[in-house]
Amino acid sequence: MNARTTRGGLDWAGKHNAITGTVNTAGGVLATSMVGSLLDMPPTWALGGAAVGAVAHAVTAAGRGTSRPGVLARAAGWVAGGGWMVWALETSPWSLASVSSLAVLGVAGGMTATLVRSTTTKREEIKREVVFTRQRARAAGEWEARIERVCGIKNVQIMGVQKWEQGTGYTLDINLPPGGHSWRDLAKFQGQLAADADLPNGCTVEAKPGLSRRAALLRVATKDAWEEVIAYPEDWSPLSILNPIPIGEHRDASVASLELRSDTVILTGQKGGGKTNELQVLNAGLVRCVDNLVWHIDLNGGGMSLPWVRAWLADTGDQVPAPAVDWVASTAGEAKKMTEAALRIAKGRKVEYQQLCEQHGTDKLPVSPDIPQITIVVDECAEIMGQSTKHPKLRDDLEEIQRIARAMAVNLVFCGLSATADVIGSTNVRKQARARISMRVSDPEELNYLFGWNCKADPQDMPYEGCGLYLQDTSGQPTGFKGYRLVGTALATGARAVAALRPGLDAVSTRLAGNDYATRWERAAHLVADKAMAPDRPDALEAPDTDHALPEGFDLAQLHAGAAVFTTAAAVGFDPLDPSTWPPIDVPGVGIPPAVEPPALLTRLLEVFARGGHDRLHTATLAAEIGTTPTVLGKLLPQIGVQALPNAFYVGPDRNRGYARADLDTVAERIRRGEIAVPADVATWTPDTAA
Repeated sequence: MNARTTRGGLDWAGKHNAITGTVNTAGGVLATSMVGSLLDMPPTWALGGAAVGAVAHAVTAAGRGTSRPGVLARAAGWVAGGGWMVWALETSPWSLASVSSLAVLGVAGGMTATLVRSTTTKREEIKREVVFTRQRARAAGEWEARIERVCGIKNVQIMGVQKWEQGTGYTLDINLPPGGHSWRDLAKFQGQLAADADLPNGCTVEAKPGLSRRAALLRVATKDAWEEVIAYPEDWSPLSILNPIPIGEHRDASVASLELRSDTVILTGQKGGGKTNELQVLNAGLVRCVDNLVWHIDLNGGGMSLPWVRAWLADTGDQVPAPAVDWVASTAGEAKKMTEAALRIAKGRKVEYQQLCEQHGTDKLPVSPDIPQITIVVDECAEIMGQSTKHPKLRDDLEEIQRIARAMAVNLVFCGLSATADVIGSTNVRKQARARISMRVSDPEELNYLFGWNCKADPQDMPYEGCGLYLQDTSGQPTGFKGYRLVGTALATGARAVAALRPGLDAVSTRLAGNDYATRWERAAHLVADKAMAPDRPDALEAPDTDHALPEGFDLAQLHAGAAVFTTAAAVGFDPLDPSTWPPIDVPGVGIPPAVEPPALLTRLLEVFARGGHDRLHTATLAAEIGTTPTVLGKLLPQIGVQALPNAFYVGPDRNRGYARADLDTVAERIRRGEIAVPADVATWTPDTAA
């Protein structure tokens, strides 16, 4: 027999397919005939037994619902086996002829059984299709009447009913009648349609656009597939920011995803609704992208970031070459450095990669592993973006990034409790965020704040923790989904898996980001509670020097005397807010660094201003006077912090854009004081390099 392991031991119920059943039967017939030959049994016993077996098996098979060909095949098998046994007992079952003939009968029986089973299966499939067709026609009629009854739309045609593979619902393909009706008219009554269909709790009806303006899709869930947790797939293969990022599953088990190359994301949800988990799911998708870098702003201790950097910190065998997250800001000061660097990158990329964009025929930066997108994820954004924020400059930076940086591949993800002004501040932040996610909430107004007041979504559409609604096209209705669950060891596994995938920041952006970017990890030691876990390697986080003991021979009184000028009321022309008016202080043991001369490019430009006595000059004029081109000025001057004036102005009869003398003077003075390092391209400029 064919035994299989079960929870209680072995199951000895003979369950065969056509081949194994035939082999077992032939073996049984051969063994029986051999025993009968040894006992000198008369052949008539075999004939009688075969007849009784055929009748009994046929009756039993028919009672089980076996098809007529199946019953006849089983009866024929008994007759054929019995006939062979009669002949074998008359002669000898031990001969080669007997065994060979039985083998031929067995092959014929197996082929017959296979054919009968195939025919039966086909007939059953046809029968099921007929049943489903009848059910589909009945369902179509019911929904046509239901839509007329609930929505008041007559003459609706159900063109098709597609069952979901998981058996948890179906999709109706609908043609709406003339008269200006669209899928939005059905979306207004989603809850009423679900109630009229008496769907189980947790099941919904969702209206979606069809192939034309008068076509619609109605997704009907008949079984609650979201009650169970859906773990994040154990797949950390590379993704691209140019493709949608998975965030969970729809009711039909299809993947819910968002496109994050061009759109700002707002993620909201009440406490306990799954918002924090879903933010980590977004992070997981972003760090898997080989053409994207993730920067984190989390002013609540950096808890969002720690799971992504801990694997790198704890690695002692170079198995995790880089942290999954490229920059972590857990303080307002660090966040300001990050946003300022992001703005410099966004503005500088427009100049540096202008030719690349022209080559690709686009006004958006073509991102790749060599020139990755930067996605800044802001957790608990109320502390920064809200109306009562203590960090208005940081808020302004983030709003500017949202306004100007998308084309140059610097994007944002905001996460907060709601989409109200006390959390996200200006309504422009919400208006400019096309990608929106709401995790579970209890107040319908929260959904209206996020998705718009025409939104017909209901909190009942999110019955469990981890359920949510998302929308990428702000002109539509949000779609329900169940977010993946990503916590604990799964997070740690992901952080290790993506370490080798993470791209490096391109050279242009690295230069624009400056020293703040280069030293970012040196300022992040406070993120690690256990300093002992940080490996002893050059790129590991280093705790800041806290040894403030004065060096030997240091005269503190002399330092106080030198600094007294700042508190002397008689100091003439001293402005504490203007560093240029500060007098020099003689600090013991610290020499005054020599002044740095401005580069030749800046000196020549200032000479041009001085000769003409102008406060502003056009770019073309300046370029011609020093023997270079406007393109070279536009490329080099931003590297030392000199930007063209935003608006055109007149010099004589001509109106064009250009530069202000005051801006060049300021930069020249900062270079002399050593506050600005002159890049090599600027330092080595000569009229001969103007090409």
